[in-house]
Amino acid sequence: MKQTIYIPETLSDLTLNQYQRFLNVAQINEDEVFIQKKMIQIFCNVPLLDVEKMQKKDFDEIIGILKKMLEETPELTKRFTLKGIEYGFIPDFDAISFGEFVDLDNLTGNWDEMVMLMSILYRPIKKKKGKKYRIKPYKAEKNEAFSDLPLDIVIGSQLFFWHLGNKLLSHTKNYGSKALQTPKIQQELAKISDNAGAGTLQFQNSLDTISQILTKSLNQNFLLPYTI
Repeated sequence: MKQTIYIPETLSDLTLNQYQRFLNVAQINEDEVFIQKKMIQIFCNVPLLDVEKMQKKDFDEIIGILKKMLEETPELTKRFTLKGIEYGFIPDFDAISFGEFVDLDNLTGNWDEMVMLMSILYRPIKKKKGKKYRIKPYKAEKNEAFSDLPLDIVIGSQLFFWHLGNKLLSHTKNYGSKALQTPKIQQELAKISDNAGAGTLQFQNSLDTISQILTKSLNQNFLLPYTI
């Protein structure tokens, strides 16, 4: 009997919950074939037994589509509607509370806590005018509805911070490079170097290395901890 299978082709077709379930499997298994089976089972909502009965050409084709989907790098979504409620991304990070900052810092990049992280970043819009809006105050409450959040929104928000961090590091490195050339800084560094064995070149090389690592990591493990 023929079976119709829904194959997600973009990250917007997946939910955060589906990807978290997949990660729970992928992170504790090394069998690539088994992981691919679970990918189809979870992402396409197909019983594992039916996945094993697939023709190899169909199996390989579906895996190819899913791999391509996981390579997407979506833009930040500032506003969206989920289950009848409109949510907005934090509009002004300069005005966030200390509690928000601490929780964001602790949770960013932790996929087990991604629902909570998204609950901080996106909150119901209470007032809007044109493109401007205000969101409800932060109460450190997990929005369980975000388990069904489209994965492109999740990835887009994480990419936003990753790009931001990369830019800030780049600006810091460039500023530091120029500042290190000023006579006053050179004199101070000479004193520090004599006392502690540290020097201008080592400091600048450290910034260069960090920048290279961050750039190389961009769009890789931080975004999708497991891809095949």
